[in-house]
Amino acid sequence: MRYSLLTLFAVLVLAGCNRPAEPAQVTQPKSSEQNSKPEVEQKIGFDAEKGLSLSDDVLKAQGVDFAKVESRNLVPKIVANGQVYRAASEAASRFGREKNGFAYITTSVDLGSADPIKVGQQVAIDHGDKVGIVWRIERMQSSITGKVEVLIEVPDPDSKLIVGGFVSITLDAGSSPRRGLVVPASALLKTATGSFVYLKNGEHLLRKPVGVGIIADNSVEIVDGLREGETIVTKPVQTLYLIELRAATGGGEE
Repeated sequence: MRYSLLTLFAVLVLAGCNRPAEPAQVTQPKSSEQNSKPEVEQKIGFDAEKGLSLSDDVLKAQGVDFAKVESRNLVPKIVANGQVYRAASEAASRFGREKNGFAYITTSVDLGSADPIKVGQQVAIDHGDKVGIVWRIERMQSSITGKVEVLIEVPDPDSKLIVGGFVSITLDAGSSPRRGLVVPASALLKTATGSFVYLKNGEHLLRKPVGVGIIADNSVEIVDGLREGETIVTKPVQTLYLIELRAATGGGEE
């Protein structure tokens, strides 16, 4: 009897060993398409009448900002490029009366804009926040060139203004403030064919020609082409212009 029980146990063990193994449950790795979120397709289009069409992700990628056209009081200013013609390190000049320790800058202003400029008025110099004065006004060649030469004297004890260097100068035009439509200076696009802004035209950005008036601080007066409350692009207008040129010639993505 004992032998029979041992025999039965051995048979059962052998039967368990010969049972085919259960197939392993293998977890299939997810594809990269399943793991990653689908990318938003960038779309660029152009319509000659409506303007440039950009998808939201393109607007975000390019850092496009918007602002409203505003009406505000403006103080007329003249902004021009000047060139240093005498350094502060030079000895005083008996002939021209230039002084040691002062740099001297020359710039040209349109004849029609020069009347309000007076000798002695302050001039802002875009070079380390320097402030100079109108030192002399030369009109001898104005009837021929249509320009008035304005000479500016700037204290420069550190001799940072080098002869031949270019600087930006800003001075008040002298007239009373007036109400006008303004946009940020960064919104103005200057091209060989004129001045433009990008106007929000529904889902499009329409490059619109504008007439420019005076410049006040970081704003530009718009005398023609826009209405108060309209939405315009403040930046980056140069980048949008390049995108538009490419899209207009068939280089944009549809």
